[in-house]
Amino acid sequence: MYKMHLCTKTIEQLLEAQDFLNAQYDCPEWRTKGHPFADYIWIETGELLNHDGSIFHYRKQVCDTQQVKLELVDIMHFGLSVLLMQNAAAEAVANMVAGAERPSGDLAAGSVAKYARDLAKAATKGKFDVFWFTKLCAACGFSFSEIAEAYFLKYTLNRFRIEHGQTRGEYKKVWTDGREDNEHLMELAAEFTDVDGLYQALESRYAAMS
Repeated sequence: MYKMHLCTKTIEQLLEAQDFLNAQYDCPEWRTKGHPFADYIWIETGELLNHDGSIFHYRKQVCDTQQVKLELVDIMHFGLSVLLMQNAAAEAVANMVAGAERPSGDLAAGSVAKYARDLAKAATKGKFDVFWFTKLCAACGFSFSEIAEAYFLKYTLNRFRIEHGQTRGEYKKVWTDGREDNEHLMELAAEFTDVDGLYQALESRYAAMS
């Protein structure tokens, strides 16, 4: 299964991946467009709380863990865009993650709602607070690295779609065997430990079905 170890290089790869996606889906000058990425972060935190369920006292509290994970990946997507626009240094980001994941008694008691509010509050000021994001991931049962892994899986699929004509309207998500591409991705992800190997496997399977 694809796994990653968090380090400065990993943060650099995350930033490079997001820059590539933004340039492809928007344009190479996407930073000049003034897109409100920070606003998208606090909107996504609301979606996350809805799927987590613990904030609601008036209904049965049921957590949709998989959907919460997807919301965290979406928040990372917009957060990386904010960091890119602010020319954040990868080493500084990695240090914030490491600091947030360092054991600490007072932080161990933090709830999903608390960290979501802290993250959203920073977002209303135009910031992506990596420290609170990492704490939110932990409160939801994930490490930053686990969300980064999920991000890279999604990135690999998005990159594959783009390079096979999605932005030109030439790519179909449902392959000739009747299954969607994300099903093939997850199937292959269990066999590979790196993004490049996974991409090549996806490429080979797609070519065999064309």
